[in-house]
Amino acid sequence: MKLVDVLVGNYVFCKSKKAYSKGDFILALNYAEKACNLTPNKITYLKYYSFLCSKVGDEKKEFEVLNKIISLKKDDYESLFNLGCEYEGSGKITDAKRLYERAIQINSLFVPAWNNLGLIVLDSEENPEVALKYIEKAISISPDDPRVNCSYGKCLISLNRDTEAEKILINLIKEDSENYHALYWLGVINEKKEIINYP
Repeated sequence: MKLVDVLVGNYVFCKSKKAYSKGDFILALNYAEKACNLTPNKITYLKYYSFLCSKVGDEKKEFEVLNKIISLKKDDYESLFNLGCEYEGSGKITDAKRLYERAIQINSLFVPAWNNLGLIVLDSEENPEVALKYIEKAISISPDDPRVNCSYGKCLISLNRDTEAEKILINLIKEDSENYHALYWLGVINEKKEIINYP
């Protein structure tokens, strides 16, 4: 790699960051792509480029970039997780689950992977008790994480532990009245109550 390419790549990368700070995500994406072309194996640039692809909704390009990152750095658990999210979003649940598990093997304290793994198991109706164990692991690492607590509430509802779930969801809504996920699952509990109490 030529020194001039490295220097120009760094300059273009900085231009990308500046464009992003001004809210021009498309321009930021174009600069990031140029930076990656000038210095094709720089993980920092590739991860930022992947982030921008996600930001503008270019899933195909994000998928390509994430795969490239992982080919260069097989233990990049964040990229493994992000690729898992891409697979999950496209309905490839088995592949997503495998990547979340790989991310956890590399970093057992990586909360998002524990959380998503729990939700995949829960949504596939394999075994809610197993899903609960995954989500409880995430809770034990990050007890104040709103997303994980919302997943915990959802999982408890599936196990008919509505009273526990209700307390968790109400606390989440007290902290953030626009937590729409918590509001939704609290609504599910209230609907169940109405059905039970229907004369």
